Amino acid sequence: MKTKVRLHRSDVWRTVLTDTSPFEVPIIVSNDGFYKNLSQHKSKSERFQKFIGALVLSDAPYTVPYRYSIVKDIDSIRTLSLIHPLGQVQLAEFYHKYGQVICEYASRSPFSIRKPSKIGTTYFYPSPVSDRNKYRSASVDTLEIDSLVRNPASYFSYAGFDRLYRFFLSDDHIRLEKKYQFQLSLDIAKCFDSIYTHSIAWAVKSKELAKENTKAASFGNRFDRVMQNLNYKETSGICIGPEASRIFAEIILADVDQNVASSLRKRSLRDKEDFECRRYVDNYYVYANSEETLKTVKHELALALRQYNLHLNDSKSEMLRRPFYTSKSLVVDRVKTSIQNLWDSTLETKHVSGKRLEFPRKI
Repeated sequence: MKTKVRLHRSDVWRTVLTDTSPFEVPIIVSNDGFYKNLSQHKSKSERFQKFIGALVLSDAPYTVPYRYSIVKDIDSIRTLSLIHPLGQVQLAEFYHKYGQVICEYASRSPFSIRKPSKIGTTYFYPSPVSDRNKYRSASVDTLEIDSLVRNPASYFSYAGFDRLYRFFLSDDHIRLEKKYQFQLSLDIAKCFDSIYTHSIAWAVKSKELAKENTKAASFGNRFDRVMQNLNYKETSGICIGPEASRIFAEIILADVDQNVASSLRKRSLRDKEDFECRRYVDNYYVYANSEETLKTVKHELALALRQYNLHLNDSKSEMLRRPFYTSKSLVVDRVKTSIQNLWDSTLETKHVSGKRLEFPRKI
């Protein structure tokens, strides 16, 4: 039998379960209790309400995130931010008010392969993947599995790919490899550290209009203030880690993508004919049949990013000739092979009553 579960859109606090904390936190760090306290605080004792009100429902002008580091690779670390509970509450209220607007602005990019498409749907059907998000996951819900997941991993459903490696394994990437001889990989240098919070208003209006209306009660100005409040009132750089920061960057980069596509049309370069471009967060992948076209796309992208005080990282620029087999592809293949070897060594397959079953091998 099917079970229908509705995730109420009136639930203001659902955001703190999905979008306000970094994925890379210790497993003992959870917002489940925080969510319950926010949801039920009005039914608690007066002393409890006073405590919650002082901690997360106050009018403090800003909060200071907790910084911690994780290993990025063999030579470097990455500093992430765990947002103060009051900041998480402010984000939840902003999501609740502007969720549909976020989807509208973030969906404008002609290049993005990971963008919020709609507020997560509210249905659950029992299936083999229904418990996919029972435990902490580092992925977001994509449209095709959204209706099958019991506990959404993200506030929004995303169009495209929840992880970058899935793009390289996709039919879309295979088609691009057949059609084009070259792939150019580009990366924005220290994207989240370099983003200027005021530039969100530039992306949704224009730089001139935004500067003339800095105190207007608009979506861009409100999002700007929220991101500042989360980060010690800083206007240079945003918190690294939370999904909300990726969405903030996505809206800005969507405008960059539109500007690049417009500039290339003026130079008689046609999208899906002379070139194609894919962007995953702050990583760009450009495909073309001539190196000259790739250089032109890179030039226009650099100019468009400069308008937002962002720059390409030339040290991470990589041009490949077909077949497009990157170092990341090699890592993914080796990991898959290793896991498959472990699987084969510990399980054996039997067919029982026409069904394929797997059993642990005797050790």
